Formats: sequence, C-alpha cells, structure tokens
Amino acid sequence: MYGKIAELCLRVLGNMSINQDGKQECIDNNVIARSYDFLQASREHSYDDSLNASLILMSCSIHLEGKNQIVDNVGKQGNPLII
Repeated sequence: MYGKIAELCLRVLGNMSINQDGKQECIDNNVIARSYDFLQASREHSYDDSLNASLILMSCSIHLEGKNQIVDNVGKQGNPLII
C-alpha cells in the first residue's frame, strides 16, 4: 500500500510543479531533496516512481532556487548527489 501512495503523491507533486505557483511551493518545501530518494529504482521504488521524481526535478530546475537546491544537495565526499 505504501508504494501506491508514494506513487500517487509523486504524481501529484509532479503535476503541481508544472505551473509557477506549484513550482515555488515545491521549492519552499524542499520537495527536490525528498523526491531524490525515489529517483533510483529499487525494490522499494518502482520505475514509475523514478519517472515521477525526474519530472519533479526537471520542473523545479527551471526555477533559479530549484537549481541551487539541486547543486547544494551534496554527499559525504562533497559532490552533488542529484546531478
């Protein structure tokens, strides 16, 4: 059940991030960082989850602050995780 709820939430956030107001709301609430967890398909996350997460990232990356959030998300070695 968790997988289906996650898929639907990602789809809603992806649709919301298409327009400017929704994009700003996603950026304000750090949706980029949370959706990154779904970017890689694994046992817990399906291919559709990865597609929906990439839609969110692509939509939010159009906004300057969204670009900054993507680049600022770094791993243990100091390298950007999402790019």
